[in-house]
Amino acid sequence: MQKRLLSLLAGFAAIPAALACTCPPGTDFWWQQSSSVVLVRIDSVTSGYEQAMSRKPCVSSERMCVQKQIARFTLVEAFKGSGHGLTSLASGYGGGDCGIPVVAGAFYVVFLQRGESQIGICNAAGPYVMRYTDTGTYPKRIEPFLNSLRKAAKDPKAVIAPRPKPQPLE
Repeated sequence: MQKRLLSLLAGFAAIPAALACTCPPGTDFWWQQSSSVVLVRIDSVTSGYEQAMSRKPCVSSERMCVQKQIARFTLVEAFKGSGHGLTSLASGYGGGDCGIPVVAGAFYVVFLQRGESQIGICNAAGPYVMRYTDTGTYPKRIEPFLNSLRKAAKDPKAVIAPRPKPQPLE
């Protein structure tokens, strides 16, 4: 009996971890929920400690203080909202915190709600390592996605293309 109870409790304890990085399907959902959808190029990445939800700085010994990647970026294009007012983005390191690798020089499309600056596997597409030219052209693998975001900005009935898979980092 005691063994069954322990097994049952262990199963319940695993549920939050299993659901932690479950994302609603489809980019259309994220488009509808976001006040800003922007393409950014990461300029620099540092590591720091922040409160898990508020992004306020903290020391590692504090409760709910977690290590984060903190990225400064250049706004390349705004598809929805302006993206102005954002000074940095933050992400965990993966491994259960839903974070994504944030790489200097890489491009990301981020879907943010007002006042939000935390990115992860659900609300960010990338990293995309690419050369952006002054003519505004991107590699063929990401261009259909970006074009669909441009169309959605003008036509609420437009269908948004699936997010391209991130490029493997070397």
